[in-house]
Amino acid sequence: ASYNWRDVDPSIFGTLVEQALDPNERKRLGAHYTPRAYVERLVIATVIEPLRDEWANTLNAIEVKKGEVAVLGPKDPKRDRLLIEARSFAERFHTKLSHTRVLDPACGTGNFLYVSLELMKRLEGEVIDVVEALGGQEASTWLARQNVDPHQFLGLELNPRAAAIAELVLWIGFLQWHFRTRADMPPEPILQAFKNIEQRDAVVEMGKTPRRPAWPEAEFIVPTSLLMAAWMLSDVVPALSLPAALRMVSKTPSEAVGLTDRGEILSGKRADLARIFVSGHHPVVRNVWTAGKRVA
Repeated sequence: ASYNWRDVDPSIFGTLVEQALDPNERKRLGAHYTPRAYVERLVIATVIEPLRDEWANTLNAIEVKKGEVAVLGPKDPKRDRLLIEARSFAERFHTKLSHTRVLDPACGTGNFLYVSLELMKRLEGEVIDVVEALGGQEASTWLARQNVDPHQFLGLELNPRAAAIAELVLWIGFLQWHFRTRADMPPEPILQAFKNIEQRDAVVEMGKTPRRPAWPEAEFIVPTSLLMAAWMLSDVVPALSLPAALRMVSKTPSEAVGLTDRGEILSGKRADLARIFVSGHHPVVRNVWTAGKRVA
């Protein structure tokens, strides 16, 4: 407690929790710290690249408007209207970005969610720079209204200690980013009870008749923890083969967000190909192909 934790990397908490667990409990829970490099590659491929593609389209539309402004005289009344239209493209993208939700259904201490938050904050910074360059409001006014924050990063976690740490990790990461990029204090209350991390089972809801639990709605689902779930299910349920377990953890989340065109390998459905390396009991994604193109 006597150390200065101002610049601590929040992802270190995953290592601390893993080392604190009894080896048998660690194996039972599938608690395994994933290195930052692997996490970032997967988050970029599954979350950031689609967002950046949309941002690139937005920038193209803005450049078209700026080109129309360039041919006008300095006092032409159309200039202001065209610049407002150009700025509105960036503002609409920022509104969408600040409402984009990422779900990790087995979030552990929140490493995947934290990296998603950090990378989306970087993208948000680029958007705000464009808005200000087009004559928009200053960042402090802009961010007071809406910004990328922990409420967008949703997690399900069975271990109560890990779930509590995941929420802490997100807030540390968010506040570190704020103080690195801003001179003012964040608005009160600084910490808010978003209830975005839920301590419960993501695979089965026990009762008289076990059933599939409902998941929070999200635009993106971080996939690697589900991969671990498939490996665990095939180990602990003798009647469930690994291919069947993989179908369960891919089809269920797809259906949860209304994506009925994917989630299983069937004629007419979309499918990705992943190359997996198993280190001990832990599957690690080496490569991913989507629509015939390698993306990670």
